[in-house]
This record gives sequence, structure tokens and C-alpha cells, in this order.
Amino acid sequence: MSRPVFVDLDGTLVPPPSTEVRLARVLAAEGRLGARQLAAWLAFLARHARLGRHALRLDKAWLAGLDVAAVANAAQRLAAALVPGSVRPALRERLSAHRAAGDRLVLLTGAPQPLAEAFAQRLEMEHAIGALCARRGGRYLAAAPLRHPFGTAKRILAAAWCERHGARLEAACAYGDSRHDLALLAAVGTPVAVAPDRVLAAHARRRGWEIIPTGTPGPPGPAGSRTP
Repeated sequence: MSRPVFVDLDGTLVPPPSTEVRLARVLAAEGRLGARQLAAWLAFLARHARLGRHALRLDKAWLAGLDVAAVANAAQRLAAALVPGSVRPALRERLSAHRAAGDRLVLLTGAPQPLAEAFAQRLEMEHAIGALCARRGGRYLAAAPLRHPFGTAKRILAAAWCERHGARLEAACAYGDSRHDLALLAAVGTPVAVAPDRVLAAHARRRGWEIIPTGTPGPPGPAGSRTP
């Protein structure tokens, strides 16, 4: 029976800088980013200062006023430029092996939804769950995302996906690179830490989870089961 495979984008599939930063650079080079977007981004940080560093991750207000279709087009072009060359070789092999095994691939990322969809399409993944940014009249608003797959929210969204598709989260596989992926990784049957940060690496070693270090070549088959 096929199983769900939840895969993070930034830091896991694609090394830094983040795809969101890269998208901003593309839009800036096209002259689409200006004082309005900078002001909206700074105002959002000021309003949500109590959240500390998380406010930076949540802040998608830099998209304020931008045309939704233009952003989606830029995201598609960025994905075309980065896939497959900038994707970690080990992850390219893993995705190929999961597809061969009939697993269902889900890109689960805190990056904006247009990026999630563009990279999922290029990587032949069935589903894409990214940050769903508020919009009106075909343009983005300077508001908090309606959905932000980050931290515990990733586990909740993965569980909801499994419920909708008749799957079990505890039978799923997940790939992540950060301490912020711990909630999801701890909930699945096959957690894999990819080029993990210090906290995730330590946790993975204690729990016997598979670790794919930076620069590891791809293995011949999909990840196995979690070590008890």
C-alpha cells in the first residue's frame, strides 16, 4: 500500500538561501518590489514584534499589492531554474525511489503557496501545501497568512491531509532539516533528518532516526522504517 511522504522545501530539498528570498530577488530584478512592499514588511514586523524571530518567518507582507498571477509566474520560472540542479542529490534519489514505490509525495513548506506549487510540479509531487497568503482582487494583502505550515502547524496539516486521503500519519514518512520540523517528524513512522540543525541532529541521534548529512549522495531506495 502506498504511504504519504511529506517533504520540506527550504533547507531540505533546496539548500539556503530560501526559495522565498530567491523569489524576492527575482521580483526585485523585474522592478516589482518597491517602497510599498518594504513598508508593509516593516509594519508587519512592528505589529508582531512579540513573536520574536517567528515574526520574520510569518511575514509575507512583502507581497502586498503584487499581482497574484505575476508572482505565480515568477515562482514557476524560479523552480525551472533550480530544479533539478539545485536540489540535494540525495533527495532527488529519494523522491525517485518513493515514486517507484507508489508513495504519495506531498511538499509541505512554510514558503508561499505559489512556490510550493511550482516546486511540486517540477519535482513531480502530487500535492503542495504552502503558506496561503491573503489576497483580494487578484493582488496580495499585507496580512498574516491564512495558513502557515510551520512548527506544530506542519503536523496538524499533515494529519488533516492524511484524514482527507484515507491515510495514517503514523505510517507516513517525512523529511525535514530543522528543529521546527520536530513535531511532524515525531508523529510519522519514518522520520528523516536532512542536513539537520544542531537541535534536530541531537534529537535524531537520541531517537535513532535516519540522518542524511550535507552532501550525501542519493541511496538506491526509499527510507526504511524508524528504529524503535
